[in-house]
Amino acid sequence: MPPASAQPRPGGRCRLTGRRRWPGSHRLAGTGYGPQARLLVADGDAARVKLEQDREEFLATSPDDLAEGMKSLLSPADAAVLAGDMADYLAYSLREGLAPGGQGWWDDGHAEASPWGFELARISVPVLLVHGRQDRFVPFGHGQWLATHIPGVEARLLDGDGHLTLIEHRIGEVHAWLADRL
Repeated sequence: MPPASAQPRPGGRCRLTGRRRWPGSHRLAGTGYGPQARLLVADGDAARVKLEQDREEFLATSPDDLAEGMKSLLSPADAAVLAGDMADYLAYSLREGLAPGGQGWWDDGHAEASPWGFELARISVPVLLVHGRQDRFVPFGHGQWLATHIPGVEARLLDGDGHLTLIEHRIGEVHAWLADRL
């Protein structure tokens, strides 16, 4: 069940946008994406300008600056892994991903705030869902909701993990799961 803040209002409208809701539309509730999504809905041109400003800042961000800027967003589990190599990796990934331009980030924003174009109930391929209860980037309720709406999903909803800990500790499990299905 989606978090209470994302429950449909009477008439099935989204609290964020006022649009009719779609399956999975609660996914922005409780995340840090609310302000960006509201700006995207209210003024796409202003959202694009803000995205490009943010992109330039991220391109100039050092690993130490990135770690410092993320402190308030991190659970204790994630804060513990955001040191040294992880901060270096994230800063490198941001620079590499954003260097060619902001279009991919823009497209991600639209994907996060729009219907996905398919019904989860129609998924017929194996799906591994890994989500940490300590994740402050994506609400745990979203992982729980997905686990109940994707047919045949193998859900690993992990109490001790956050968002970044999945990168640090769970990549091997994901690779093994994939290898078993090749």
